[in-house]
Amino acid sequence: MRSKIYDFLDGFIKDSNGKYKINDLGAYVDKIIEKGCIISIIEKNILIGFICYYANDYETNVAYLSILLISPLMQDMGYGRRLMEFSIADIIRKGFKKCCLEVADDNTKAIKLYEKLGFGLIEKRDTSLIMQKVL
Repeated sequence: MRSKIYDFLDGFIKDSNGKYKINDLGAYVDKIIEKGCIISIIEKNILIGFICYYANDYETNVAYLSILLISPLMQDMGYGRRLMEFSIADIIRKGFKKCCLEVADDNTKAIKLYEKLGFGLIEKRDTSLIMQKVL
């Protein structure tokens, strides 16, 4: 699964100059596999989308969505929404009271999805928004 996630992310997380937005892609993939909860969609042995979230901070009971990606060819088919719904259900089942995420402030498509699912803005940073859903 590591290589599928690495290859999938490799196509998404480069800026216009071809430089990674994540400093060490391999370390990031290792981290989400080791510490995150991952739900993936695979068709014909090809990864078409996945979500990773952290539901391990039982002191604060706050879960964090780390990444949600759907292949551009498979977007607008409800996959992102379904991955979010499965994740939120799992987070609730684990007893968490809030779920937070960070999204680029120009990612209007994702922001609309998160708002439809009950996330609200709690903080604006330079180029991103911090959103939260009370569960």
